[in-house]
Order: sequence, then structure tokens, then C-alpha cells
Amino acid sequence: MVAFALIGLLAAAFGVAIGQVVAAFGNPAFAPISVVASSAIDLPPAVVKEWAVQTFGTSSKSVVVGTVVVAVALLAAAAGIIARRHLAWGVCITLLVGAVGGIAGILRPDSGVAAAFPAIVAGLAASFALVLLVWIAQRDGSPSTESDANQTRINRRSVLLAGLGFAAVGAAAMAGAQFLNSKTSAVASRVAARLPRPVTALPPLPAGVNAPVTGLYPFVTPNVNFYRIDTAVIVPQVKAADWSLKFAGLVRRPFSITYDELLDMPMVERDITMMCVSNPVGGGYIGNARWLGTPLMPLLERAGLDASADQIFSTSVDGWTCSTPISG
Repeated sequence: MVAFALIGLLAAAFGVAIGQVVAAFGNPAFAPISVVASSAIDLPPAVVKEWAVQTFGTSSKSVVVGTVVVAVALLAAAAGIIARRHLAWGVCITLLVGAVGGIAGILRPDSGVAAAFPAIVAGLAASFALVLLVWIAQRDGSPSTESDANQTRINRRSVLLAGLGFAAVGAAAMAGAQFLNSKTSAVASRVAARLPRPVTALPPLPAGVNAPVTGLYPFVTPNVNFYRIDTAVIVPQVKAADWSLKFAGLVRRPFSITYDELLDMPMVERDITMMCVSNPVGGGYIGNARWLGTPLMPLLERAGLDASADQIFSTSVDGWTCSTPISG
């Protein structure tokens, strides 16, 4: 029984690796485990999300991913054990797990049918591995004991060789996915960014702005210490050359601007404090820095706001949204 549970786990790992490669050719966020974890984070009601944040803090996302991995592993082990007697049922469980991942992909914001492809391919690949490994394990076909004719001896050497083969292909697939993902990374684009000088610069901070009080944080939070909270399981990789900002909705003149067009606009400096919505009193998810940017109102005026508009609804590339009152 343990051997077949391991077969189920190996088949699932192989399927996930193949799914990772397929996702790397499109959107890494649609990789099998990631897409299910993302939906598990986004779909629950607000009260559940608040409980998770309060209970696990910044580890809540890791807890969700870990829970998904454990759930898939348990189902994979169960599929392997069931496949020992009823191969079709084991395959059905494996395909069902892949289908759940596919549905999770379709439910992601701004996704299409293609978002289901990596998880479905993962399910098919895992099913293929499961069938082949179970067949190899049972092809000897001789009873392990005279008293139990239903128990067949495992062809251990053949299973081991086949398992190593699937493990090697899976490892190569994961390495290939990592390589493809590195090619789409936006790190180089971010490092190469050169910000323009502001047309309205702030004066240097007063000499006494940082009070000599033990334990008091400096007025300006260093970049290395500035808090960072990622809502997405896979952080979106948007290169400067591909970035754009679209103004649409209740406007008379919809338009989009590129990153270069944004940098050509008049820039101003502002000392702004930012805080995460989940920051507790006295928490560390808060920071103050000198920011460079262009005022938003001229862009809204260019778009021609409708008189009935009262909120700016912002949507990021990974589907995260927020609203800001126009009157503010």
C-alpha cells in the first residue's frame, strides 16, 4: 500500500512539473499549485481573509500554498492506493484534481479558457504517469502470499527505474520552467530604470527631523526596510516597455499612456506615509519615504471625467482592485 501511495505522489509531482512548463510559456501565475492557491486566497469571504491575516500575519499566503500542496499530496497518495485495485478510479481522482485547477484558472481575474490549460495538462500527465507506474508495478502478477491472491508482488526494480525516469523528466521540466520564468523577469527592467528630475523638488529634511530617541524609527524609512506585502502568490512580472495605464469607464475620452510617456510628464516630489490595510496598531507594515510622481488630476481631466463618477477604480495586472474617492 505504501508503495502505491508513493507511486501516486510521484505521478502527481511529475504532472505538476509538466504543468509548470506549460504555464511558463504563457503566464506563470497559472501554474497548477499557484492558480489553486490564488483562488483559495481570493474567493473566501472577507471575514475568513481577516481571520487568516490576524492568525498567520504575513505567513498567511505561505500557509495557503502549503495547505494546497498537502491536499494535492493526500489526494495523489489516495489515487495511487485506489489505483492498486481500481485503476480507473485512481485515474479519475487524478483527472479531477487537474480539472479543479483548470476551473481555478478560469475563475482568475482577466483570464480566459487558456488559463485552465496548465492544470489540465498537469492532470493528464499525472494520469499517464500513474497508469504506467501501476502497470509496471503489477505486471509480475503473481500473488505475494498464498492466503491473499488479491495482493500482487511489486516489481520493485522496474518501478524504481521507471520512477527515476519520471523524476528525472520532472526535474528537467521544473528547471526548464525556472529558466523560462527568468527570461520573463522584470528585475533587469527595474534595475535599468532611470527616474527624471522633479520640476518641483522638496527641500532637504530639517536637521532635527530625526529625534534622538532610543527605539524611534527614522523619519524616512530606508528602501531595504520598507514593508512589502504581495497579494499574489506569483508576483506579476511587468517590464517597463510593456507597462501601460488605461483610463476608461465613466470618461469622455478614454486613453492609455506608456511608461515612457509617464516619465515625460512633469514630476513632483512628496513625502508620503504608506501603511498596509492589515497593519495592527504599532505594527511594522508602515513606512515613510520621499516619492516621485506626476499628479493624477491632470490625467483625469484629460480623460474627461463624467459628472456621475465618484470613485477611481484601479485594477492591477493580477486582478487586485481598490477604489479611491475622487473628492479626496
